[in-house]
Amino acid sequence: CTHILDEKGIAYVLWLSQYSSEVMYKYRMELQSKVDVDDWIIHADCDEFHYYGGKSAVDFLEDMERKGFNEVRGQYVDRVSGDGALTALAEHPNLFAQYPLQCAVIKTVAGGRDFKTMAYRGYWRTDRGNHQVIRPARALGYIGGKARDDGEDLFHLTPYDTHQASYHYQCAAHDDLSLLPPAVKCADKDKGAKDKGAKGWTPTRYQGADVAVHHFKWHHGVLASIKDRLAFYKGDDPAHPRYAWYTDSEKLMSGLGATGKINIKKTECVRSKPGAMVRGRNRSRMRRRRTLLSMLWWPSSASELSRGEQEEEVEGEEVEGA
Repeated sequence: CTHILDEKGIAYVLWLSQYSSEVMYKYRMELQSKVDVDDWIIHADCDEFHYYGGKSAVDFLEDMERKGFNEVRGQYVDRVSGDGALTALAEHPNLFAQYPLQCAVIKTVAGGRDFKTMAYRGYWRTDRGNHQVIRPARALGYIGGKARDDGEDLFHLTPYDTHQASYHYQCAAHDDLSLLPPAVKCADKDKGAKDKGAKGWTPTRYQGADVAVHHFKWHHGVLASIKDRLAFYKGDDPAHPRYAWYTDSEKLMSGLGATGKINIKKTECVRSKPGAMVRGRNRSRMRRRRTLLSMLWWPSSASELSRGEQEEEVEGEEVEGA
């Protein structure tokens, strides 16, 4: 499919190696450095389908912009087969019919979050698991690597570095102020409550019941995928794991590996109503230029389809979960 991306002028990274969320994060930051700050970024993993309340994404984001929102967060819905079995993907019927149950597998089995950031303005970046927009006061520490398990410094690839004066630096009590960019000071908490465009950018989140991220991970082959990731993240030395978040994969293997299926009661499953996800096409377009980015990844194991791990989060006062 790379020739299609080339024809359309869509920037992409072709990645042919073992999956690592840290490597993924570097590629993501490199791709997103091509985005104008006035654009919108729609962030969907390859096993996710976004639902924008029956509207096209374009119309929905135009509405968000009119209302002053610059981030959209949706409920994370794990789609599961009718009896919890990890069934093989089939050409027919559609995916929503093959996996009719809406469950909370990530939340109940792995202890992860049940929400994802769906879209955000081009001056924001999200954490590794794409669960939250990173507040400006936290950006240097996290994207710079110190608060990301001493990961690679990627701060220079982001608007947080190139547009430092445009942000509103709301600081929480738990923020490490030594990780603020030089010459930047914390702003008053009662100011900058709305998106101000070129000045005072601060997170203004929309999180309604009409938006959702439908997650199609729980099919035949996922256990092999989780096992492969667990082995890589854990590494060869039990005392010094390669990545601390190997425990997420360990919880999934422990919770699903024994039976080879999902317990639909424990994972709080409910059955979708027929036709609830049917949506028509809408050909409207935003007037603003939109940048299209793609990251293609072929894993060392053909069964690897799962997304990145759950990110450690510190709750802030002024912006929940940021």
